[in-house]
Amino acid sequence: MVTVTVVDDAGASVIDATFVPTHGAPVAVASAVPLLGPTSGLVVASGHLSEPVILDPAEPAVSVTLWRERSAAGEQRRALQFGGDVMLGRRYQEPSVGARTAVALDGAQARSVVAGVAPIMAAADASFVNLETVFGDLPEQGALAGKRFLLQSPPFAAEALQDMGIDLVALGNNHAYDWGDEGVAVTLDALDAAGIAHAGAGLDEASARAGTIIDVAGLRVATLSYTTVNGDFVNDHLPGADEPIPDDLGDEWWQYEPRSFGFGSVSDSAHVPSRDRRIGEMW
Repeated sequence: MVTVTVVDDAGASVIDATFVPTHGAPVAVASAVPLLGPTSGLVVASGHLSEPVILDPAEPAVSVTLWRERSAAGEQRRALQFGGDVMLGRRYQEPSVGARTAVALDGAQARSVVAGVAPIMAAADASFVNLETVFGDLPEQGALAGKRFLLQSPPFAAEALQDMGIDLVALGNNHAYDWGDEGVAVTLDALDAAGIAHAGAGLDEASARAGTIIDVAGLRVATLSYTTVNGDFVNDHLPGADEPIPDDLGDEWWQYEPRSFGFGSVSDSAHVPSRDRRIGEMW
């Protein structure tokens, strides 16, 4: 059982609040909420913005603040919700033997993968996430050469975003260009077909830099999307020549393996003589 105390943004008690779990029937919070384990859902009340919460029997008393739909001055309020990296990765398309995870091989299955969070994300007036993948069915040989991690999800994954009520995705990240211009083009096509706005990528610099404006309950909201994660950012974090080798490298061994590196000829001002070095030392 969890006792939920609900107040509004002025600190007044909200006595008619209800906890609506992602799965299960709504429960009035005037009395303790019965739970079998951690449960996600929304605390809702008439005249107030819904608030996402996770209730856990290990925390028997919780306080939740519900913002009133209108301020004391009578101005309408809106709820904006922001999520991080989103994709349908390999574990959903090619689950390992015995993996306890949903499989997404079509749009309906993609929707089922997000069923646990969709009601929470969709409750806001507008929801935003970072789309950390290309949406396409492009061959591996068309991906950027030499890039270590390449992320691509099938176009039907856009249906999962629809189910979550995602209004806009950020594309200004280090994976939007994994398949070059073609990857950008098919991703934008998939998002446009799904009616999901986007910012941060385009087929020319002007469109990639441009912001996007959406309507949020009568309010115009502009979004800009950029990233600072590039080759410099990644390489600057490679281990140096004297950093000790961890006991358990796993698949990170390549960062510590000495290889023959060199650059240019002796007469070049940027000449680096060839010898065995770690990649971070060469950088």
